[in-house]
Amino acid sequence: MQYLGLPAFWYFISSFTFESRLFILVWRAQLDQRLMFDEQFLRRRLTWFYILFYVLCFLAVVFQSTLLYSSWAILLFNSTLWIPQIIHSYIARNRRGPSLRFLVALFSTQSFMPLYLKIDSSNFLDQPNQPFMAMLIISFMALQLYIIKRQQLVSARWFVPKRFRRNPFAYDYYRKVTQDVYDRARERDDPTAVSTHEGDVTCVICMNYIHHAVDQ
Repeated sequence: MQYLGLPAFWYFISSFTFESRLFILVWRAQLDQRLMFDEQFLRRRLTWFYILFYVLCFLAVVFQSTLLYSSWAILLFNSTLWIPQIIHSYIARNRRGPSLRFLVALFSTQSFMPLYLKIDSSNFLDQPNQPFMAMLIISFMALQLYIIKRQQLVSARWFVPKRFRRNPFAYDYYRKVTQDVYDRARERDDPTAVSTHEGDVTCVICMNYIHHAVDQ
């Protein structure tokens, strides 16, 4: 294992050196126009980015045995690849996301080595196989793929009940109207006529009385 450490370290450094500019460009593209050209803001954010990066590198070196061989660490840090995408889609209420082919391809390359060590008992690192943990990793990845695909097809917040995902401070446009209001509205010959009943409800767009329930 030790003879693989130095090539892996230099590969990591070279990858970060050549891809860091791409990371910065993608990050700047997410900012609004006012902050995109604010030099002080960019300098502060980039400073925190590099500080966090080197702190994480130091922690990864210190706890490398745990990160490489602990099953729960692999499940937490390696198998949660698309959790940030799920959270971002939920917050932004955005149904757009990466294609299923890209999701599966990235998951396959990301999880090849952990699954190889957990499934194959004759692996080159002489690690004991753990079929249960391998199935747990595969199931957790499949769950993320399912959530992302449903976010694209149904809604970005489909997995959260409506009573929990609604903003309590937002105006509720779906008011509950009693059945007697609908009955009185259907009895009118002229929907634009003035009502004498205080409980009648009018539409804020056409200013006519509500005849049918609003489908959410």
